[in-house]
Amino acid sequence: MKKVICIGSALKDIFLPTGDGHVTQTPEDIMAKRKITFELGAKYRIENRFTSAGGGALNVAIGLARLGVSSAPYALIGDDAIGMWIRDILVKNNVKTEMLRQVSKEQTDLSMILVDRKSGERVVFVNRDLQEKLIVDGALMDTQSLLFVSALSGNWQQNYTTIRNAVLTQGATLAYNPGQSNMNDSIDAVYQMIDIAQYLFVNKDEAIQIVAQRKHERARLDDTVYLLEQLRAHGAQTVVITAGFAGAWMLHKDAIYFVPSSGARPVDTTGAGDAFTSGVLAAFIHGEMPATACAWGAANAMRVVQFYGSNEGLISLAMMRTHAELFLPKVKKTVLAG
Repeated sequence: MKKVICIGSALKDIFLPTGDGHVTQTPEDIMAKRKITFELGAKYRIENRFTSAGGGALNVAIGLARLGVSSAPYALIGDDAIGMWIRDILVKNNVKTEMLRQVSKEQTDLSMILVDRKSGERVVFVNRDLQEKLIVDGALMDTQSLLFVSALSGNWQQNYTTIRNAVLTQGATLAYNPGQSNMNDSIDAVYQMIDIAQYLFVNKDEAIQIVAQRKHERARLDDTVYLLEQLRAHGAQTVVITAGFAGAWMLHKDAIYFVPSSGARPVDTTGAGDAFTSGVLAAFIHGEMPATACAWGAANAMRVVQFYGSNEGLISLAMMRTHAELFLPKVKKTVLAG
């Protein structure tokens, strides 16, 4: 079985649930169809707060470990109390920590997540000063590695070059989830990673943003099948697009698979995408079929959104087959023509 090296961020998430924000529908803004506003200068009472380990590298590593896959986050933590707290959480979840780099005299990164209690949707305010210093060492990659790459900051294009070399010359496999800042900084660098990705994971807004940067039919940018085909045309072998309540799609080989959401009202949607990702990757690593992989992803995401934070609700391997059975009959497969 491949080991999975999860490259990205490690931080502490602080959740502040509130029902005081005003959500506005803006369907004309294809990149941001809903917005939340607060009165400038006002003070709002938060009745409770929650904390969780977070960051794409940690979320996916913990999700994979729960599902019986050997995983190790490649990320930076400081030598502060938060860094020690994160390490303890990883150890408790059987996540390997040998690639977690502790930087002396530095603070571990932190985020504040504002959760709209009415919808479970959130806005994330993140400080990633430490992650900007991450330098990926290609010598640590090998032919047995599956590299999961999430949002990177700092000199991220240099790290992309190292990762690409590991895939192209050392035989590593790439699972890729680009960050929005990476798309904004250099869509060309993002496409170079998509070119060599075995798996590409994006939400629908991210898919639209990526495809919109190349020649496209603008009238079809809201068409998920069109987005899947365009992203696969640029190299990614398996493309997954998640869309919250609308469900998720996967283009794999000659077919598109669709799995609906559970429809349950979420408590907090933070980490749903990472949970779906770890479910799909774990299923493929365990040799499951594509439809089952979709069901594993949906089941994992369904559980995570019932809790605040990105990992409390993650499903264990022992529980997954039962939970996935709720979704497997609902997975629809469409074979592509030609």
